[in-house]
Amino acid sequence: MIRVGLVALGLLALVGACGNGSDEPSPSVPVPTPPDIEIPSDQTRLGIAAFTLPLAAHEVYPLTAQQLAGGLGVFAEPCEEMSLYITWQIHEPYPPNGVKIDYYRLTGNRRELIHSGEVDSFTDTACLEMEIVNNSEVEAKVEMRYAFAE
Repeated sequence: MIRVGLVALGLLALVGACGNGSDEPSPSVPVPTPPDIEIPSDQTRLGIAAFTLPLAAHEVYPLTAQQLAGGLGVFAEPCEEMSLYITWQIHEPYPPNGVKIDYYRLTGNRRELIHSGEVDSFTDTACLEMEIVNNSEVEAKVEMRYAFAE
């Protein structure tokens, strides 16, 4: 079967036959989710949540573990004795096509790159202050999961 569609400039173009031999379009590739958070058996999970963070091109988003804890109603003190678990996956664009997200730890006046990529996970203390950076030329949406444990 031959289909006709509109191209960006409004011109008609021949699109071609459906690749799956039916009148239905081929299914799109499902967008993966962030990795599951695995908390060691010697720790107690205090709370877990997920959210989508939209980041404009070159946006720097400051975030602290204390903000995340507050959103869960978790009292993260003393912060050195609590763990923060974070996983993420670029949700848009998908596939990411070179878009990556950088996570920086802020300590005093130091800024240290701790993770970078399309998908990853890390663990830190509940004292973490960080910046999440989209170093690409396009907007990105990042699905994040996080948990606190002690």
